[in-house]
Amino acid sequence: MLYMMNNTQYVEHKIPKVALKDTILELETLQSEIPDRFLETDKTYNPQVKAILFNDNPTCKDINSDNLLYCQYLVRNGQPVNMMVAHSAYLTQLKQKYDAYPRASQTTMPDLLAVAYQDVYRLLSNFALIAAEAKIITDVMDATLTEKIHQNRDARTVIIVIFSISLGTISLIIWIDILRVIKNVYNDFKKVLQIFPPNLILSSYLLKNFLKKTANRPLL
Repeated sequence: MLYMMNNTQYVEHKIPKVALKDTILELETLQSEIPDRFLETDKTYNPQVKAILFNDNPTCKDINSDNLLYCQYLVRNGQPVNMMVAHSAYLTQLKQKYDAYPRASQTTMPDLLAVAYQDVYRLLSNFALIAAEAKIITDVMDATLTEKIHQNRDARTVIIVIFSISLGTISLIIWIDILRVIKNVYNDFKKVLQIFPPNLILSSYLLKNFLKKTANRPLL
């Protein structure tokens, strides 16, 4: 808009020159923040994300077909393919366009367009590369986050299983101890009955019934 409409068409309630200046300032701030924004919680980089940010990719690996030609153009012109370089190059070119406008002849459209189109393919290529690599990073981080969620869910399941087994083991131990106590009381009660007068035992339905169930031999 700055060149095409000679700074007369408003962009989001701003004249193009002001809008472009604001964009440049935002990109300058973002440039210093990019390395920190993609750090993991332990202050390290995911290897794939680190490669996209800083390493060269001369074969344009993983760049989608829509942006492949732009990537290949940058490779042919000797520019390393990574997000930090692309962002820096894109920012530099926007600054050049911003600085070139006052020096251009603003009385004739052909002169303005000549400046606007100067090195425009590199500008578009860097923009396309940033978009493509941002999409790759988003997919990588999304996959990483999904994996961590599954790991945490699996870990939670393991914890629940371990807790259940531990609780079951503790309960079993407690019940074994309780049964042992009950058995001792049961045996002690049988011993006590042995010293009870027979007539008293036989006169009580409960005691008599207990003896029938527990006696090793028939009652007389």
